[in-house]
Amino acid sequence: MLPSPVAILTMPLLHPAILPASTLRVPPMTTVLRRLVAPALIVVAAATLPAVEDPNWSLGYLDLRVGWSSVTALDISESLSSRGQDIAVVDWEGVDKRGNHFAATVLGGKAGEHGGFFWGAGLGTTRWDATPVNGYSANTATYGPGFYELTDWYTAVELQAGWQYGIRNHNRLQAWVEVAPTISAGFVQAETETRTGGLYRVDSGSGFGYEYGVRAGVYVGEKNWMAGLTGGLASFRSEISIDTADVGGSELVLRSVGSRIGFEAGYRF
Repeated sequence: MLPSPVAILTMPLLHPAILPASTLRVPPMTTVLRRLVAPALIVVAAATLPAVEDPNWSLGYLDLRVGWSSVTALDISESLSSRGQDIAVVDWEGVDKRGNHFAATVLGGKAGEHGGFFWGAGLGTTRWDATPVNGYSANTATYGPGFYELTDWYTAVELQAGWQYGIRNHNRLQAWVEVAPTISAGFVQAETETRTGGLYRVDSGSGFGYEYGVRAGVYVGEKNWMAGLTGGLASFRSEISIDTADVGGSELVLRSVGSRIGFEAGYRF
């Protein structure tokens, strides 16, 4: 009885001994290891390359950030006038309350092995509550600290451009630093509160202001989220005219020159 076709086809697999010795070609063990291990080593090496070798590390990035900072107190000069004539120069004494600055910024750039250029634009507002801690004097008259108060808001478009170092891969925990000059210009609104003789009065005025300086920051980020501490130096100046009912007019020159420190947090696209 002849074997079935299936038996004939499977016989060499089930009974290799019946094949001639010359047809059995078993590769050496070193060849087997080389064929199995080499691809595995390539995969492992690709998965463990440093962050700087990641193909995404040199791509551009775009951040949306919000931040707060404490800014130097105002230095205030004031001239009172009536019917076009100067009647008093007010000396504000002991104004030492720092202001609060809030900002929302869009910042973009491109990372590189040696850092990279970045730019930023945003909208910020700063508020100062200025009260003469030691009182103030107008000509020969001296008033107590509760006689006069000034609240000032500075709302401006803020621009910056600088250099960062340390940004690598968005998907890895990383730290980096930024340094940039800054400039801003915008609208200033001031409001004065006067208390005298049992009366309370509020006057207001507006003007133009500008600021320039330099900032630095240290940040950490992982995947798309980031946060950091910021600091810097800035110089602010504004001139405001306020119409007062009992005097006629008040010309204020506001300055803030000094340090600031704060923090930022944001999302990276």
